[in-house]
Amino acid sequence: MKKRKIFQMIRDLKIRTKLLLVYAVLLVITVTFGSLAVYLVVRGNIRQSMENELVNTTEALRNMVRAAATTAVKTHLRGIAEERLHDIEHMYLLVEEEKLTKAEARMRISKMLLADVIGKTGYIFVWDVSRAPESIPLVVHPYIQGEDVAYVDFVQKAARLKNGYIEYDWKNPHEIDTRKKSMYIAYFEPWDWVLAAASYREEFLDLVDIDDFQDFIAPMKFAESGYSFIFDIRGNSVFHPFASGNVYDANDVNGHYFVREMCEKRNGIITYSLQSPDDGIPRRKLTAYRYIPEYEWIVASSSYLDEIYAPLKKLGFIIFMTALLSMVIMLPLMLWVSS
Repeated sequence: MKKRKIFQMIRDLKIRTKLLLVYAVLLVITVTFGSLAVYLVVRGNIRQSMENELVNTTEALRNMVRAAATTAVKTHLRGIAEERLHDIEHMYLLVEEEKLTKAEARMRISKMLLADVIGKTGYIFVWDVSRAPESIPLVVHPYIQGEDVAYVDFVQKAARLKNGYIEYDWKNPHEIDTRKKSMYIAYFEPWDWVLAAASYREEFLDLVDIDDFQDFIAPMKFAESGYSFIFDIRGNSVFHPFASGNVYDANDVNGHYFVREMCEKRNGIITYSLQSPDDGIPRRKLTAYRYIPEYEWIVASSSYLDEIYAPLKKLGFIIFMTALLSMVIMLPLMLWVSS
């Protein structure tokens, strides 16, 4: 009955009023959907722009961190190698002054070098390259001392280079898997020795001073309070403005284990909800992350979505005022046309 009354009322309206209603409805629909389309397009462009910024920054940050970490490790290993080379030179002078026999000096050197530990399991070793490339025995080594390793490619490279930085893969007899290592080598010419200070790259966190990264990571901001951070694939925080320790099992307010996901995927873009460190209110975050395989680190850059979409508030107000103004102008015009 109500529908009939409504239809009857519409049929009884004057043609001018009917035209005005039709024009008004069409105007409202057009303005509403047009405004919504503009809003959604701009919203998508803003998010895409921020994603691109986060990805590009993270890529650049990964390269900077990789270069800085490599330089820090190289400098650390070089310092150890050169320090021990000075110790060997001192022993050599004692032999030249006949205060020690050559055998005694070499025994002291071996004991001194084998006592050194670099990082957690890194160590120092020495090759005799006097008969290289045919024979390159290990004068000092914690596991295979005396073995001739001339058959190994990187050993031949080190025998030719004699001074410098080398990265390689290695597995000692007691180890199950081959692991990536880095070493700095220094040459002692009087005895034709090449001394190497070596460490496994997975342990480089112990050799790198994280303060070296703060100068170029800490100032990075995205939107108002977004930031960059670093952790390894086991979830240990390397650099983070708020978190420390192991965060592998960290989950957001919805129970999403976002750190696990990043550790498993290693490269990508992820969104999750975290309580703000300032007021404790849950906020959605957008994070781009990239993997540094040689250090097993993940570099990430993040920003809060409410800050990313902050310009949309102004845009929404402008769209609303534009729509309202359009109706104010168009409705009298439609009234005149319909008459």
